Amino acid sequence: MEVLRSRSLNDWPLFYWIAAVNSVAVLAYLPTQDLSGPLGVSEMIQFSVRCCVPLLYLAFVASSINVLAPSNFSRWLLRNRRSIGLAFAAGMGWQLLFILWMLFGHRAYFMEEVYWLPDLVFQVPGYFVLFAMVITSFHPVRRRMSRRAWRALHWLGIYFLWYTVADTYYYEITYYDDRQLIDYIYLSVGVLAFFSRVAAWLRLRGMRLAPLTS
Repeated sequence: MEVLRSRSLNDWPLFYWIAAVNSVAVLAYLPTQDLSGPLGVSEMIQFSVRCCVPLLYLAFVASSINVLAPSNFSRWLLRNRRSIGLAFAAGMGWQLLFILWMLFGHRAYFMEEVYWLPDLVFQVPGYFVLFAMVITSFHPVRRRMSRRAWRALHWLGIYFLWYTVADTYYYEITYYDDRQLIDYIYLSVGVLAFFSRVAAWLRLRGMRLAPLTS
């Protein structure tokens, strides 16, 4: 597909497009909420995450899709995995902004209704992992790391971020009363994304073993 080779749909231009669309969506939704109260801020926290989750899933399955169903699209996705991941990180900046808004503007509500230690155990480290992955995605930093260390960080990091998101929607469905269709969709897609990685690993393993058994 010639369109996937377009300069505007690859590398940094792609990042700018995705980040811009994400920001426009958040800013367009902003006036619909009463940010003078904690419920409006809480809704913006959730909405900003929902805008980003598809980007994380795309980055997560880029390699497995290229193994299971190689195509022009899968190669484009794999080629632009870094840009998509960076766009996810930029979008999560909106969530961090609204979390800080809640923490400093509605501290009592945050401590009584939002704060939950099991959430913080994964979410706070998640920001550090995401920051580490972003910093090491740039060549001046990446070339200072060994290939093994870089691969370990990004392999473990993407699984950690995937688990954090999937676990969030699992708890939304299991423990909260305000379940929404999008919660079920994101959890289901997250599970499918994980099994696509497993299937790709099994296929590659089978390909490596094939010459030994033929």
